[in-house]
Amino acid sequence: MLAKDEIAVNRACGRAATTVMLTAPFQTACVDCSLFAWCTQRLGHSGNKQDIMKQLISSLILLSTVILGGCAQAPVPLHDPVAELTQSIAALGPDVDPDEARRAAEISYSYASQLAQDYGVTTAPLVHNSKVNAGIKDRGLCYHYAEDMQARLDREGFKTLVMLRAIAEPKVVFLIDHSTAVIAPRAGDIYDGIVLDAWRDGGALFWSPTVEDTRYNWEPRMRVLERKREQRVAREAVAG
Repeated sequence: MLAKDEIAVNRACGRAATTVMLTAPFQTACVDCSLFAWCTQRLGHSGNKQDIMKQLISSLILLSTVILGGCAQAPVPLHDPVAELTQSIAALGPDVDPDEARRAAEISYSYASQLAQDYGVTTAPLVHNSKVNAGIKDRGLCYHYAEDMQARLDREGFKTLVMLRAIAEPKVVFLIDHSTAVIAPRAGDIYDGIVLDAWRDGGALFWSPTVEDTRYNWEPRMRVLERKREQRVAREAVAG
């Protein structure tokens, strides 16, 4: 028959092995055997059995903590679109002021949402376009977003950044031109900058380096307008 202290220790070992099995089943066999082997060895030593129990329990708590800690996942960083846009604007050139990049990013996001509210946007962009063209809504076409975004950021008086405009003519005949604001380093052109398109997603800012926004064939606004003027003149000449 087992002595009372030996029975108590073996019960403690059995409970601990069960706990470890529940929290780390892939380690059950090894941990279970090592725990009981350790308990048996400790019972064979001389000394105060209460001290042995305390040491056993402390060791089991430490083991469980290590196992559970090893299974814990590192916290996933939260997505911060303003910070990402800030970094992209700051990376446009070595002379771009980081503070200007931060202000431009913050305003771009907040003002895109404000414009959608001001325009009364409650539907998809193309549906809202039809409301504007029908006179139901006053503003909310792509060039409204573009000119208002450009005007708002121009008010900041940036020294290292410049606001530009771009137009993309349609890739298929039944579509229409699309306009956007572009932020670029001072003395740069639209191809050096970042598209700030608040129309595309109905007030949720879309941004991308101009050369990577392959959905549209962006050109400087004045180049497109000049080409359209020349085409109109040519048509009028033919019509006589």
